Amino acid sequence: MRSNNLFQVFMPVLCFLLILTSGNVAAQDKRGKKEEISITSSFKPSIVKSGKLEFQAQTPPKDTTAYRLSYPMLPIQFTTPMSSFMIKPLSFQTTENQQDKEDVYAKLGFGNLSTPFASLGLTARKAKEQFSANLDHISSKGKLEDQQYAHSSLNLGYKNTLSENRVARVYAGYDRQGYRLYGFDHVVNPGLPEADLRQNFSNFHLGAQYDHLAAENGSMTLKPEFRADFLTASRKQSEFAFRLAIPVSYTINETLKVAIAVDAQLANLKKGTQSNQSAALVQVPLSFEYSPSSFSINGSIIPVLKSNKFNLLPNLQFDYSLSETGVKLKVAAVNKLDINSLHKLYAINPFLVSPDSLTTFQQTDYFAGIEWLSAKGLQLKFNGGFTVFNDMPLFINGEGTGKEMKVLNETQLTAIKLGGEVNYTFTPEMEFRSSINMYVFQNQVSHAAAYGLLPLELKFGLKWKPIKGLTTRVNADFWRGAISRSPGMPEKRLKDAADINLGVDYKFNKKWALWVDLNNIANIQYQRWNQYDSFGFNFIAGLRYSFTKAK
Repeated sequence: MRSNNLFQVFMPVLCFLLILTSGNVAAQDKRGKKEEISITSSFKPSIVKSGKLEFQAQTPPKDTTAYRLSYPMLPIQFTTPMSSFMIKPLSFQTTENQQDKEDVYAKLGFGNLSTPFASLGLTARKAKEQFSANLDHISSKGKLEDQQYAHSSLNLGYKNTLSENRVARVYAGYDRQGYRLYGFDHVVNPGLPEADLRQNFSNFHLGAQYDHLAAENGSMTLKPEFRADFLTASRKQSEFAFRLAIPVSYTINETLKVAIAVDAQLANLKKGTQSNQSAALVQVPLSFEYSPSSFSINGSIIPVLKSNKFNLLPNLQFDYSLSETGVKLKVAAVNKLDINSLHKLYAINPFLVSPDSLTTFQQTDYFAGIEWLSAKGLQLKFNGGFTVFNDMPLFINGEGTGKEMKVLNETQLTAIKLGGEVNYTFTPEMEFRSSINMYVFQNQVSHAAAYGLLPLELKFGLKWKPIKGLTTRVNADFWRGAISRSPGMPEKRLKDAADINLGVDYKFNKKWALWVDLNNIANIQYQRWNQYDSFGFNFIAGLRYSFTKAK
């Protein structure tokens, strides 16, 4: 029997959440007054940082909320079942309201893994202008030899509300991440050169966005944006990536909306003295949305130019609402494309060596699903279907010591997929969210197995504000291990695992706040990537001080 069994850890946590849920549902029914509940806050993804290495099932999609211009485009947008390997303390979260609020603050902390943490921020307003600056740093050193990590970043932003219907923004930033390749036997392979163990990524980015509402009643929208990234990495590697998007939409009437967009991407990778590798992707979706009272149809034809080849891809989604029950049925066939750039791949697995060539990833989903949104804040989402992945990146341990992960290109991989979410807003002070993603991988063309991909992942989260000024967060991830392969060794499946985290914030007043994170509190020594053990239990705690005059 495996000592690190997924379900031995999962069942007590699930029972606790069910007991907590039932108690709060009863309390919900006793409320006598009508409230407005923000459902989106129960499942809105957020970007956070932490003192431990962990992962997310999916990279958050590009933000489309009203606060889209309050922060830069996400540098990573990669829709695959691969999981990221990220550092993220639960308590280090900034909501949209906080980011839009004028403030000057410092947040400092320290943890048991020699973990200094510092975050300095500035948001200032002048008439219709807004200036922002953020400087962050965190580093950790694990118990294993060469198990360490460091991350520093500087981000600058400027926003100008030109008029009631026009907003412009420019931003720039620098981000550096440093790792050590510790995933090898130090006894069998002693004295490896330090240069061979360094794994550094430094990225400079800049971009601009412009939002314009035009025509009568703002029926036409124009939202051009661009972003450029220049990445340098260890072993004389560098990559330039550029993206330009020009979406235009027009609302004909209350039920019909049409749109056209130009979305162009370019990536160029240089590896030492080797010839440059490049990839370009241009998409021009022509789409419409037809939404009468009980159903809606979203469709598009996407002319695509990739690798000097032209193709037409269709997207179609049909939604049907069952009167006033809150139930919605969905049927869809959708395509998504992206370049497998080094920018995107190292965010998923930072222990990799650069790919031999740049390819264009394509994912085609055929699914049917059901959603239910109750008036009391319960939201259910379930779907099932079939997915086809083309040019999917897989990861195995490289030759030699196996400390580096090699990128394989799977020409075509098919899978049966089941997914779902259960989210509940008990009260404005308590929110619960959960999700499941399961893949049953089927036929493959180029390789024997789906190396590095998680076949099953469960995620739970609970946010609770029991008293004024106190916020607690519990996050739990459970997953089935991926199949791995090492040089000279047979294939194996990594152990099932769990990662449970607790974060606490307490705001003393408008100036001072205390925060504490407990990460991997079950101290499970899992491996997300073969030979790379987790950091185990770790904590980080500190204070936040606002220099802004209290109002």
